Amino acid sequence: RREPPRDDALPPLVSDEGGPPLSLGELVNTAVQIIFAGHETTAGLITAATAALASDPALAAAARDDAALRDGVVEEALRTSSIVHSMFRYAQTDVELHGTTIRRGDRVQLVWISGNRDENQFADPQRFDATRKGPHIAFGHGVHYCLGAPLARLEARIAVETLLRRLPGLRRVDDSPLAHAAGPTVRRIKALELAWDRG
Repeated sequence: RREPPRDDALPPLVSDEGGPPLSLGELVNTAVQIIFAGHETTAGLITAATAALASDPALAAAARDDAALRDGVVEEALRTSSIVHSMFRYAQTDVELHGTTIRRGDRVQLVWISGNRDENQFADPQRFDATRKGPHIAFGHGVHYCLGAPLARLEARIAVETLLRRLPGLRRVDDSPLAHAAGPTVRRIKALELAWDRG
């Protein structure tokens, strides 16, 4: 990407302008993060929102003319799907949690999808409710909050609005339970077969 430079996201990273150059390891890690955090997760979010709309024609019809409801579809897709379903962290101090001591330096796995379906935080947490109010932790929390959250929300909102406008009668081909592929941190819908009416 240094010679010759190309018109994509990497040239600014490999350029020596504006400060000391990144090492090869830093460049590779940053490129992987751009692909993972900037593409795979957003694609999974858009698929989850599309599945919710295609599974509920009444919701899709209502959301077509209601921007707040479309935003609600995106937020519920984030909460119920939790594309990044877990992350590993290291305890900074000793913590007592439900009778178990987590020692400073212990590696712990935080499971966002479990927190986003906590019945103590959400009424009827398994139900997709685009009118639901209240925060979720699909983008993490605190200093680890996802840097790309505003962009992911914007991309998903544009996708939802475009799908509803361009694909009338959007629906699933069948109503069998959706299969998910889950890796160590990412969970996404494997396949989503759709149909729609000619516009």
